[in-house]
Amino acid sequence: VFLDSKTNELHPNICSSKKNESVFCDPDEHNPEAPTKQNSQCHGRSAWEVIEQSDDFINVQNSTTNMTSTVIEPSITFVQPGSSRIFIAVEDTNVMELQRRWEFVRKAVRRLVVYDISEGTQI
Repeated sequence: VFLDSKTNELHPNICSSKKNESVFCDPDEHNPEAPTKQNSQCHGRSAWEVIEQSDDFINVQNSTTNMTSTVIEPSITFVQPGSSRIFIAVEDTNVMELQRRWEFVRKAVRRLVVYDISEGTQI
């Protein structure tokens, strides 16, 4: 309930009657002066007015009644990524023995495998 500053009367923040079975007020019942989040964020437009002006419903005539009388079967596709696979190739030559290069590579590969690669990844 809020106090209308123009008429100094108390008004409910909700629809006074439900003409349709929708969860939203009909646009003609919506009070754009009520201090609600809907009015604040949508410049006083009702939820149905916002929905009907969206790209999804802009070309649908009389969306308020069409939405309550038409059943649309959703198409749901579950997408699950497969496990990742990483291949590590290391050259084993005499050059790797110079300046402890092999030790550096071994430590770097170990850090990569232990700390950076997520669980379930195939190496």
